[in-house]
Amino acid sequence: MAYLDASVPGRRGAAFLALLSLPLAIATQACIVLAIEGDTTLMFDGARLLALPEGRAEAFYWFLWLDPFGYYAINIPIIIYAWKALRHIDETVADFTSAAGIVYSLLGTFGAMIQAGSFEALYALFNSETATAVSQSAAAASWSATVGGSIRGLWLFEALCAGIWMLGLAKLLGAIGKKGLSITAGIMGVVWLVHWALASADMTAISNPMMGIVVMGGPLWAAWLGIILWPQPKHNDRG
Repeated sequence: MAYLDASVPGRRGAAFLALLSLPLAIATQACIVLAIEGDTTLMFDGARLLALPEGRAEAFYWFLWLDPFGYYAINIPIIIYAWKALRHIDETVADFTSAAGIVYSLLGTFGAMIQAGSFEALYALFNSETATAVSQSAAAASWSATVGGSIRGLWLFEALCAGIWMLGLAKLLGAIGKKGLSITAGIMGVVWLVHWALASADMTAISNPMMGIVVMGGPLWAAWLGIILWPQPKHNDRG
């Protein structure tokens, strides 16, 4: 019978990180709410974003820095643990989908860090005492190009990788009897792939709300996973 291999070290650490990702994701979302105040178009409008008051600009900067801790880099140890603990069920699925999960985590992290560094530099340029209309226009254009490139490049491919990872994890979790986690992971995987397809076709009016589903649902699912992974008596690891 398929089971979670409890002999694999790192279970407590993976569970702790999965649980920790929820408050970190909440902090991430709190920062972006403070920064853009509900205007999602602000993130893509360089002239308006770089003109934000210092407090809101600081919140946006910390949103970008917290993003990997709430959604991306924090997943890597969890993915590695799940790969080791579930690989005996189906090596091909575990290897391929875990690799996709790590690529997703790295792409998301790189995108956030590129934007954080760019925003810090461009905000300083835009608001410097010697700034001119020309330099401000150049800074605004640079930000628009940076965020556009991240979304159309790194974060678009990230969505494809996330979908593959979650669908594979759904299969492995289903095999050990974690039906609720499996079904939810499968739904998340489908949403990621549909978002990727729609965003690739520039159907952002539909794709953006779907991104909202995974942004809100992902941390909740991760916390659920953390509860399940928290070390239990060995007889609970089977079935």
